[in-house]
This record gives sequence, structure tokens and C-alpha cells, in this order.
Amino acid sequence: MAHKYSEIELNWVKWHAALGRQELADKFNERFGTTQTAEQLVSLRKRKGWLTGRDGRFKAGQPKIPGSGAKTPNATSFKKGNRPANYVPVGTEIIDGDGYRRVKVADPNEWEFVHLRVWEQQNGPIPPGAVIRFLDGDKQNVTPGNLVKVSKAEHLHLNRREYNAAPDEIKPALLSLSKLEVKLFEIQRNEER
Repeated sequence: MAHKYSEIELNWVKWHAALGRQELADKFNERFGTTQTAEQLVSLRKRKGWLTGRDGRFKAGQPKIPGSGAKTPNATSFKKGNRPANYVPVGTEIIDGDGYRRVKVADPNEWEFVHLRVWEQQNGPIPPGAVIRFLDGDKQNVTPGNLVKVSKAEHLHLNRREYNAAPDEIKPALLSLSKLEVKLFEIQRNEER
């Protein structure tokens, strides 16, 4: 059966919330003659939003906790210039989870899409509202001749028609059709105004 905490008990736990779990339970039970477990009192603290003041970070001068295996940082921990085992240098290319080629352009972790870099090198900045697509549908083929700039509306029409999965002979027609449909929609919308 759940323990019904009195106002005095609640105030006591609130004022002693910074104590360690077991120490809190031991002192609470000694003070009030109860048999509350550490987990029950921690749960109470969490429900009430009473913070312990601990954030899990090392503090300067913090002693090692006996028997915990935890060590305090020292002069050799976190040396400047140490790199993690999964570090890759600037210029590294990867294929992301969506199949796009990306290149690392800066540390610590700045990546850009290769096809967008190729487009901008050949044609300048990509205007707002534009999307760069692959004419052959192959995200690995980032040659300038395989990239085309379309509007977001045209991009939507191409995706609805499953452009990337279409046979190569049909792709130019699908691209033209999407441009035509978007232009037709814009004309109809302007006439309605």
C-alpha cells in the first residue's frame, strides 16, 4: 500500500533532497519510523520536481568516490588535440543513409552534399525555392551534366510520378510534363485573382 506523506514528511524530503539515495532513505526512516525504500523516496523527489543539485559532471577538486570505480579528471584526461577513434579528416566522402554523397568540409563535424557543391561550382549559388535533382535518378552520379535545377513544385510532381524509378527513355518526358503542369497551375491561379 502506498505511503501517504504528511506535510512534515514532504517538507523534510524537500529540504534533504540533495542527500544520496540510500542516505535519504535511512535518515527518513530513522526520523519518521517508516520503512520507505530509497526508490520510493527518489520517485517522490522526481514527482515533486525536487532537484538534487547533481548533474553528473565532474567538479574541480572533486574526490574519487570510494568503491565506485569513478575517477576524477586529471591533467591527462581530455587532452587538447586528442581525437576520438571515429574521427575522419576534412575532405572525407561518405554515402549517407539516404544514398547521397557527402563530403566533410570542416571540423568538428560539418558536412555538405557533393551534388550541391558540384552544382554551385558550375552554376553559382542555388536560388531559394530551388532543388537540384539527378537526371538519371542515380544519387551517386554527381557529374554536372546529370544535375538539373527544378522548383520545389516541379520536384513534388516528379516525386509523385516516381521519376527515379521510371525507365530512362521516359525521364525527359516526365521532367517536361512536371514543368508544364506547374506553369499551367500558375497561370490558372493568376487568372482566378
